[in-house]
Amino acid sequence: MRTERYHVCLGCFARQVRLDACARCGGRDLVDLRAPAGRAFVAERIASAGRERVVRVKRSGMEVWVIMVGALFGAAVLWLEAVTVGSAALIIATFVAILAVTSFLGRWFADREGDSDDAVLRSVTPRLECVDRVRAEAGPPPLAIARVRGRVRVTRAVEAPVSGRRCAAARVTGAAFGDVDDAVCGAFELVDAQGAVVARFDGTSAAVDVPAAEPTDPTEAEGALRAFLGERMVHRSGARVSLGESVIVDGDCVTLEGPAEDGIVAEGYRESRAVKVFRGTGAWPVLVRREGGEARVRVDVATAPAAAEPEARAEAARRGRR
Repeated sequence: MRTERYHVCLGCFARQVRLDACARCGGRDLVDLRAPAGRAFVAERIASAGRERVVRVKRSGMEVWVIMVGALFGAAVLWLEAVTVGSAALIIATFVAILAVTSFLGRWFADREGDSDDAVLRSVTPRLECVDRVRAEAGPPPLAIARVRGRVRVTRAVEAPVSGRRCAAARVTGAAFGDVDDAVCGAFELVDAQGAVVARFDGTSAAVDVPAAEPTDPTEAEGALRAFLGERMVHRSGARVSLGESVIVDGDCVTLEGPAEDGIVAEGYRESRAVKVFRGTGAWPVLVRREGGEARVRVDVATAPAAAEPEARAEAARRGRR
């Protein structure tokens, strides 16, 4: 359900949001999959890693058999020469020749066995996984944590990858070349029952929390869906996909929770009032949760002092004593 899972670690091939280091192995060599050159580079690195692994395994097995056969054959030849000829120089020369032939055959058979088509190698390489850093490892949030509930009013729509519907956010789940649980999110406001703005989300890092939809029948990905999967490297040419899509649209009741700061909204010619402006980061995304039902909107603005910076905690404490 995370947005922005566009990056792959070249150390462990884990797909994730862009952070200072890989969320799984700690490596800092990350590649952006949104660029065709980045996807090609990662594919070649995966193919190379798979090829080396296959060659290494096959070579070990072939060398054992070749060495065993060569040792038995060499022992028989040396014993026969010792019994019939008895020349030490001839025995040594024969031993060196058998050793050289055994080594050559071992390498030749191993290399022949290790050769394989890139398409086959890529099919057995590690799949790209969706992993994110645990919040506890990411340090404190950049802003105080806030929570606001209201109804959605879209200010910058996004296109739902499966249906093409214009919406505030969408979650896509199911299976393509690999498992899919990703999201897209635009910018929108939350309004109360009177239509007054109570919060804004600027479209930065988000975690879209809506129930997963039932996957559709397998089909080929085209257009926007193919681009969506391609930017996350979970699509292969000719592969069939089975995906479900859940969306958040205008009028849906939504709760925003995450890093936020105070902003100002103008009302009329001279009046204005404060609202919460949510700004997510890779380590601290804004949770966008769709609430069920058609109940009356209840606006709840609450800060979480324990998760905020020291200055924010002190300010919350002073407000509580008033």
